[in-house]
Amino acid sequence: MKKILLLIAAAGLMAGSASAAQRAASPAKQAIAKANKAAKAIRKINDQHSEAQWRPGTIANYAMEDGEWVGPFNQKCTYTPEGRIASLEVENQSKVLYTYNEDGMIATEVQSYYNEWDEKWVESSNITYTYDSVVKDFVVKQETKAEWGTYVNGYKIERNAEGNVTSVTEYSSSDDYYYEYATVRYYYGTDGKVNKMTTEDEDGVYHWVDNITWENTDGQILEFEYDEYEANLYFGANRIKSGDIMDDDWPSLGKLTVEYKGKDYKSKILVDDTTVLDIDYKWVDDFGSYDVKMSDTDIDEDEGEYYVDYTDISTISFRVDAYGIVLLEKTESECIYSNESYEPSYEVDGYRREVTYDEEFGYPLEVLEYEIEEDEEELCGKTVYSDYAEYEPTTAIEEVTVENAPVEYFTIQGIRVENPGKGLYIRRQGATTTKVIF
Repeated sequence: MKKILLLIAAAGLMAGSASAAQRAASPAKQAIAKANKAAKAIRKINDQHSEAQWRPGTIANYAMEDGEWVGPFNQKCTYTPEGRIASLEVENQSKVLYTYNEDGMIATEVQSYYNEWDEKWVESSNITYTYDSVVKDFVVKQETKAEWGTYVNGYKIERNAEGNVTSVTEYSSSDDYYYEYATVRYYYGTDGKVNKMTTEDEDGVYHWVDNITWENTDGQILEFEYDEYEANLYFGANRIKSGDIMDDDWPSLGKLTVEYKGKDYKSKILVDDTTVLDIDYKWVDDFGSYDVKMSDTDIDEDEGEYYVDYTDISTISFRVDAYGIVLLEKTESECIYSNESYEPSYEVDGYRREVTYDEEFGYPLEVLEYEIEEDEEELCGKTVYSDYAEYEPTTAIEEVTVENAPVEYFTIQGIRVENPGKGLYIRRQGATTTKVIF
């Protein structure tokens, strides 16, 4: 099931090793980081569902064990008339059903498992997603109802008279408790832009950024992250340019500076004469591929004296194709300690995937997955896609006939186009797919 979700529901996600900053983070910071990653994950799943350009009815997964393929573990997929994933089912094992709101975002996610003893499906969790009224892909509440009770994780957002965000509080609750992890507050200058932010928990303010300047901003800052290469403040409608950072782990203010060139950026944080964070991010293609070089230095304290403990240096390569299949996710990491009695550590890990595409229509047919460890690759998995034209909408969704279904056009590589020019295209209406020439 893990591999299925990796390729279908969360193809763009990448799980790297923890950075030095993450290892040293307080429980509140760790909780916020976890919640932020969860929010990003559901937004990426939403993107994957809303941009579905290929719709396999069956996904067969195999695992390599002792030189032989084990499987297949078949997953059946159904789709809404709009092409979004309606259900994912592994026969007699697990099942996930999705519904969507009017903006095309996932509204509910019902997970079930198959009880072999009673020979019936048993609902294990029912998740409801609520979104921000302004930033419509941002989850403000995720409510999970399960056999063990109800759990809620969410954000309380406040805005000023101009509609700009002034505070965001991350919280969680269950049947018997409610807890607020931290609140981020935003302060606006005379130019109408945020020039200061603070982060506080029940013990008070433990982090702030002052004298902020922006490459661009729209005042809808719901996450304030800058300490990792995929941090939200380096992309989209709110890109930070500079700021003075106070962090309770540092002896003095950190100076953040960012340089942008298109979608590429270089970010650096200096504390006194020490570079505690250095990121060089290069956008590779419009599918979402990128390369990153990053160093992350940990400053520690002993009896009032601050010193550099270690530096993590990472080189990250990420490649994805037009269908959202991750072709390469490779991280080379080295940890160098200031104490020379500790040996530096070096690791290489990740995955590489080889995709076989349909010669006529271009969509994926088979994916071979290799695990990367140090300087070796080992074949570990295989996924086969089939039944592209044989899916049916779920019974809860009204079927769309060919006559009234919307017409969509794609390139031979499967890329959706709004206004096709001259050339060969794939025309899809409902479940009917044909080749056309303009």
